Amino acid sequence: EGPPMKVPCFPYVMSGLPRYKAAGPCGDRYEHYKAMPPSFVRSMVLYALNNQLGPQSSVMWRTGLIHAGDKGKRDAQNRRKARPIVVGLALRRIAERIPCAQMKDRFARVFTVARQLGVAVSSGVEAAWHTVMNGIDWFIANADGDVDSMPVAMQIDYSDGYTRASRPRLLRATQDIFPSLLRYQRACYAQPGRIIALNGGRIVKEWEDGVGVWQGGPLGNATFCLSIWDWMYALYCKLTPETALQPESHGGLEVSIVDDLSVVLRRRDVVEFSSWMLREAPRYGVNIALDKWYAYVPRHASESGAGLAPIARTLAAMGCKASHDGLPRLLGAPIGTPEFCVRTGGSLFSVVENTRKFVDQIGQLEHATAEYHMLRWCASAQLHHLPRLLPSRLISGFASTHRNIIHEGFKSVLLADTLTDFQRVQISLPEYEGGLSLVCAHDVMHAAYIGCSAAVARFYRKCQWPEASPLSEILRSR
Repeated sequence: EGPPMKVPCFPYVMSGLPRYKAAGPCGDRYEHYKAMPPSFVRSMVLYALNNQLGPQSSVMWRTGLIHAGDKGKRDAQNRRKARPIVVGLALRRIAERIPCAQMKDRFARVFTVARQLGVAVSSGVEAAWHTVMNGIDWFIANADGDVDSMPVAMQIDYSDGYTRASRPRLLRATQDIFPSLLRYQRACYAQPGRIIALNGGRIVKEWEDGVGVWQGGPLGNATFCLSIWDWMYALYCKLTPETALQPESHGGLEVSIVDDLSVVLRRRDVVEFSSWMLREAPRYGVNIALDKWYAYVPRHASESGAGLAPIARTLAAMGCKASHDGLPRLLGAPIGTPEFCVRTGGSLFSVVENTRKFVDQIGQLEHATAEYHMLRWCASAQLHHLPRLLPSRLISGFASTHRNIIHEGFKSVLLADTLTDFQRVQISLPEYEGGLSLVCAHDVMHAAYIGCSAAVARFYRKCQWPEASPLSEILRSR
């Protein structure tokens, strides 16, 4: 059963609970438990974490409401793609926040060794993206005229990873790696649960939940990664990333953000690895989503500019979308040639156009306070991720357009036909200086890129990866 879980972080977790979060299956919210005696809530959490709930409480603990999170994409039938988000009891979310807080450092250490940066790793997404970018640059710089030593960067996603996750594999990995979590994982996943779908406040469907893990809870990412731990270990043994940057190595760099896998290896090794991945992944309960499998094959100086190189054609025949220009959206940002990153219809272009449509819709609210908050907290943040990854020379034009769109949206808030220069400055000033505290990506893009690079450099220094030192040199040379 594993050692019992203690809850020294309980006061810290309760003091930091956010407000206005979704209600659980019985209508409970965080606010209800904050109003209860702390000792009572602490006892309930302790019972749950140590799998000591009564039969009826256990059934309710494994019951969740399913919500469809819009992915912002459409399928072949032009239907919106949705992400299944399961919302359990608010008390369950409180309980899961405690091991997240108490075990954060250990989560980060263990998963970082497995090249999994999506669980408890500070600046994990930025470190993963820069690792791919730095790896590509390193392989190109050290190819020394050898076409077969040129890099191939692959972006790989798992199909229905959470909903198909193996619970027996999860429990075995938890017992081996985090035994203090075993009791709680048994409370959640040793027995089938129940999922309820609502529409208009009414139950439209209800079914037994005996496969997969819940996506959306505080422990959701860690739980999923434990369910594919055997696969992550197999990938590590296959690619041996610690030897990837040695001259005669057949290894490759790998890094994951939960169910998004990125791999950089030499051309001479990519077909063999791809064949192995497609063959072995199902044995570990992992299904590769072929429609989300992309490869960036930088051209060698000796290759012509027309048509696909043989290696790219081979990958395309295997089901991969291979390109000599770049990856359209790796962890939220494009990777590739400058022309590819800033092309019309690309990732940056789409973000700006989506912001334009969103701001037009905000202007139809006809409620100044609501419009202001939507512009400040939602529309202005749609580009915030990109300046941390892409240099200003690539993003400045898009960031400037994005800022102008947001400012145009403020015409409705201020009841103005045009904005004066003074008003545009006042929009960006902090509240204590009489401004509206709107921060756009254009205002912080230089600081964001420098700060992100510093965070990645700090990660490389702490992670103890053998391959981190040459990657740091590439990062420093930019």
